[in-house]
Amino acid sequence: MQINKFLEILLKSELNEDNRYETFRDEDDKTKKTLMHYAAELGFLHVTKTLAKKCPGLLALKTKAQLKPEKKQGLLPVEFALTMENDDVAAYLIRMMWHER
Repeated sequence: MQINKFLEILLKSELNEDNRYETFRDEDDKTKKTLMHYAAELGFLHVTKTLAKKCPGLLALKTKAQLKPEKKQGLLPVEFALTMENDDVAAYLIRMMWHER
């Protein structure tokens, strides 16, 4: 729960000027994951909820597609949650994506 509190403070701070965390991508990761991808993949439900509330655009951002070593399409955060069997996170993301329509 402490990580979620830290995230809330960070998103409200001047460090998030121009909503930079909504467009942040991990440059060290070959698929360029967003904060939402990591939260979904790791099963951080409270962090996922905070990100969805503060940065709803992250719900629809896919990772970068990969051509090598094999062709893989970009993935949504909900797909990471489903792959990792983080059912609570996946269910929440599906509800939020349906709501965003």
